[in-house]
Amino acid sequence: MKQEKKGISTGMRIVLALIAVALIVFAFTRVALVFFGKDSTAAVTNVSSRWEREEKGDRRMIITQQYRYTVNGKEYTNSATFTVRLRDAQMTLQKKSAEKSLRIRYLPVLPQYSSVYDEKNSGFWNVALAVLLVAAAVVLFVFAFRKKKVKAKVENAPAAAPKRPNFCPHCGAPVTGNYCGSCGNKIE
Repeated sequence: MKQEKKGISTGMRIVLALIAVALIVFAFTRVALVFFGKDSTAAVTNVSSRWEREEKGDRRMIITQQYRYTVNGKEYTNSATFTVRLRDAQMTLQKKSAEKSLRIRYLPVLPQYSSVYDEKNSGFWNVALAVLLVAAAVVLFVFAFRKKKVKAKVENAPAAAPKRPNFCPHCGAPVTGNYCGSCGNKIE
């Protein structure tokens, strides 16, 4: 008998596990920004925008603000991206273009990792994002490391023995072996 394995290959399991670990690390850095991040002010260096069409046909504007900040005498650069609906696009672009500085949060142990900080929403959304990322990572781990189903595949198995008649075809007597007990003929 040959075993036929169905499931995910070992290489794919490793890739899924690495993606799950990356999601968890990113989630914990988002939460760390909320609870352990330090506030700072960053100078806006560039504002760019582009139009994008959604599946429904609606247009939206993607605005990217690049900013620069200094921690312990070392300068870092990062960017923030905002998505704006068509009706609010021009006003939001003017507002973002007029900003000369941003309030950001960075991690003291990883100062290159920063995020634009909005007092109203940043904490809640970073924690919510972290919960979703950890949930996605758990789903990936479960998918990657579930047990394989193994089905037995029968190859070259001997054919089942033909069924013998229960009665002798010559005399009609009941038969239990290879020969009839009444007439002595061989049962085939």
